[in-house]
This record gives sequence, C-alpha cells and structure tokens, in this order.
Amino acid sequence: MTPQAERTAGFTLIEVLITLAIIGILLVVVLSLQGSTVQFTSGQDSQARRLATINDVSGYVGDRVKAASLVPDSLTIDGATCTRGATTPCLAVILPVVDRTCGQIINWTLFAYRYVPRTSLTATEKTPNGALESNSIYGLREIRVPSGQANGTCAAPMLTPPTSFSGTVVKGMLADNLVLTTGKAAFEYSATSKTVTVRLRTVDTARGQGLQYTPALTKDPYTLAVFARNVN
Repeated sequence: MTPQAERTAGFTLIEVLITLAIIGILLVVVLSLQGSTVQFTSGQDSQARRLATINDVSGYVGDRVKAASLVPDSLTIDGATCTRGATTPCLAVILPVVDRTCGQIINWTLFAYRYVPRTSLTATEKTPNGALESNSIYGLREIRVPSGQANGTCAAPMLTPPTSFSGTVVKGMLADNLVLTTGKAAFEYSATSKTVTVRLRTVDTARGQGLQYTPALTKDPYTLAVFARNVN
C-alpha cells in the first residue's frame, strides 16, 4: 500500500480535533440561541400577563363606575376607611340593584376597590411568585357590601341610596401585581365633570430579566378616564 493510500484511509489526529472544535462551537451557538429564545418567550409571556391585568382591571372597574349613582369618599368599609387619596388608595362607588321585570331600583350595593400590599394577602388570594413579595407591590381587592335593608318593590322602589351599608361583606381579588406611581394618584374623581380617573401599572417577572413593568417605570401609568354618567 502506498503512502497516499494510507493517507486517504482515515482521519489524522489534527483533523479529528478540528472537527470536534467545530462541533463544540456549533453546540455553543445552538445552546445560546435556545437560551435567547426561552428568555424572549418568557418576556413575551410576562408582557402578555401584564397587559391582560391592565385590560381586565380597567374594563371591570370602568363598568362599575359607568353604572354608579354615587362616588363617595372616606367611607368606612370592611373596618377601614376607603379614601381615594390615601397611602393605600381605595375607590368606592354605589350602584343600584334593579328589578329586571319592571326596571325599578329595589336596593343598593356598595363596591370598593382597595389597594392591599401583596405581602398581606393570603396564599389563596395571589399567584405564587416569591419575586413579587414586596410591600411596594399590591393587590387590588374588590369589596361588596349590600345595604342590609329589605328590598323595595316595583310598586315601592328604593330610589334613594342608604347612608350606611351593613350587609354581608363579599371580597375577591382583581389583581395581585400592581404598583403605585409616585406623584400620580391611583384614583381621582372630579365632581364637576363626573369623571373617575384610574391609573394602573403592572409588574411581573421574566426569566433572565427580573421585574418587568407595564408601562415602564420611565413612562406615565396607564390612565383610564370614565364618565360616571348616572351620578346626579
């Protein structure tokens, strides 16, 4: 067998080492791309959750405001004062209970939307996420209080809201990933224009990116202005 025949029968050590080096480089590139893809997907999922929270909360609270007949302030609700401008803001609205058969108001319900530090929420009230356990991150709790009075009737409707509410309190969480913005009130009400302003900013975690905010901290919070069309 000639030297040339021996040379073409297999690979030299150098060729094997070069091949292994190329394979190693390709593996590094593939793993890097895979990690970037996972991080990007996680970021997109986090953003979708934050946007969904803003959409759900603004739509839900906005609907209550549109139907409200009163937007009181500084009421005692569920043992604590509900004040729009408090350190932990709270928005209260009073809605009529309408009998569908005759369209008359037969009672009233008080709705309150109170910011509560996430760290004080029970495990069943929040999504498990240790990175969000901070006093600067809040849940938004809905509190419903019926009037505690007997219903009116179609013939004798209850047209005037009561001055106090003492029925059984029902509570639930609308969101558990909100943050307040310094210098921007979460809730405002103008009696002149009958407009309730709601400001929202959400936070969530994304893999490899830490806490992410919508809108970003460098921007103003999402703002919704709702006309309380039924307020006299």
